[in-house]
Amino acid sequence: MKKTLTLVMAAFVISLMASCGGGAKTELNLSDEAKMLMNKTWYPDTKADTQLGGDIEKIGNFFAGKYLFGTAEDDPSNLVYSCTSGEGFFSSTTAGRWKLLEDNKTLLMYSYDYDAGAYKTDADTCTILELTPETLVWQKKGVLLSEHFSTTKP
Repeated sequence: MKKTLTLVMAAFVISLMASCGGGAKTELNLSDEAKMLMNKTWYPDTKADTQLGGDIEKIGNFFAGKYLFGTAEDDPSNLVYSCTSGEGFFSSTTAGRWKLLEDNKTLLMYSYDYDAGAYKTDADTCTILELTPETLVWQKKGVLLSEHFSTTKP
C-alpha cells in the first residue's frame, strides 16, 4: 500500500510539473504537431474503435489511459508525460519522458521506473495516424488496433 501511495504521489507531482510550468522558460523549438500534443488531457474515445454502450463503455473508459503531455517545471527542455488509468483510489499513473521524431509521426515514450529511480531505456513507440487540436489517433508498435483520444472527457 505504501509503495502504491508513493507511486501515485510521484506521478501526481510529475503531472503538476507537466501542466503548471513556471519559472524562467527556455524557448523550445517544437513542431506544430508536438505543440498540439501538449498541455491538454487526451481522453480515450472507445466509441471510435467499437460500438460499446452502457456499462461496458463506462468500464472501457475507466480502464483506458488518459494522457497529459508537457514540460517539466524544473527543466522546460525535459518533455514529460503522465498516463492515468482508472479514477480515484482505483487509479494508477505512469509517468515518463516523450519525444516526437522529426517525421512528426513517431512518438517515443520512455516510462519512469520507480524501483530503479531512472527512466527506462526502451521506449513505447507509437505511430501517430491522426493529430488535430482535438483528436489524437495512434497505433502502438506490436498492437493491431489503433487507440483514439480526444480532448473531450467521455
